[in-house]
Amino acid sequence: MSFRAFLPAAALVAVAGFWLGASTPTVAQY
Repeated sequence: MSFRAFLPAAALVAVAGFWLGASTPTVAQY
């Protein structure tokens, strides 16, 4: 996988992780 193809995927994972952490208090506590 090239870096150019990896960048959007990494951004999507970061946004998904932030959304899960913000919407789930139990995850945010950790």
